[in-house]
Amino acid sequence: KSLAGPLFTTSFWKRRPFSNLWGWGLGLNGEIGEGLNQQRNAPVPIGTDGDWTEVKSGLNHTLALKGLGELWTWGLNTSSQLGDGSNAPSNVPLKIGIDYWSQIDAESHHSFGIKADGTLWAWGDNSSSELGIWYSDRPLPVGNFSGVSQISTRNGFVLVTKTDNTLW
Repeated sequence: KSLAGPLFTTSFWKRRPFSNLWGWGLGLNGEIGEGLNQQRNAPVPIGTDGDWTEVKSGLNHTLALKGLGELWTWGLNTSSQLGDGSNAPSNVPLKIGIDYWSQIDAESHHSFGIKADGTLWAWGDNSSSELGIWYSDRPLPVGNFSGVSQISTRNGFVLVTKTDNTLW
């Protein structure tokens, strides 16, 4: 499965039951995650772990789930879109918190996640009010939103479906 951001590409090659993670492309802001800030013309492994389960790319940052749902982020962080409490970039995966997540999504300068309990969380830039919260440098719950099963964020807006099949 290949996912493309505007400036780079990450690839997620499946191997049952989990997968190794590989990336390539521009990568000047660490969004590939292999520890260097440079263009890669061929796939390079992202660490040695083989238990990545989901990966999403924003404009210059990457989110990934690993194992049972651990959240990892890397890349540009000018709007705190990595969720680590800072605005410092990282060219290697950073583990965010101790919670388990069921789904993630990334946009230009913000990120979203659904925790394993079905609650919706957001962090990063909120210039178009797309987070549903104030700006945050760490994941914060979006209101009292629970029972969330799916999320999609693009071009300044967000859509979610809930377990009761309603669209928000």
